[in-house]
Amino acid sequence: MAIDFHNDAEGNSQFASPDGNSKEYLGHMARFEEILKEHTWFTEGSKGREFRNPGTFGDGLLERFGIEAFIFELNADWIAGRNKVPDSGDWLAMGSDLLKVFMRYFEGL
Repeated sequence: MAIDFHNDAEGNSQFASPDGNSKEYLGHMARFEEILKEHTWFTEGSKGREFRNPGTFGDGLLERFGIEAFIFELNADWIAGRNKVPDSGDWLAMGSDLLKVFMRYFEGL
């Protein structure tokens, strides 16, 4: 799995929307997002399966090399899950909590 972290004004994850048989990939990404919401303050959800751009990180790695990847946008202006403007403590908490997310996600594969 590869993740490209960004800051934007939306905070949505952008999962690839590949052509062909993507059932396994989409299942993995749905599971990752569920665990992410369970163990972090992330609540924004994903951009939607209709969003497709083969030139982006997630779509490109998946389509070209078979690497499961996505873009993880972190809202630089507002944390919906905490109902506040983010500060350094929020980013440190996200980083710390991501360890739990990765451990749970990779246990189940």
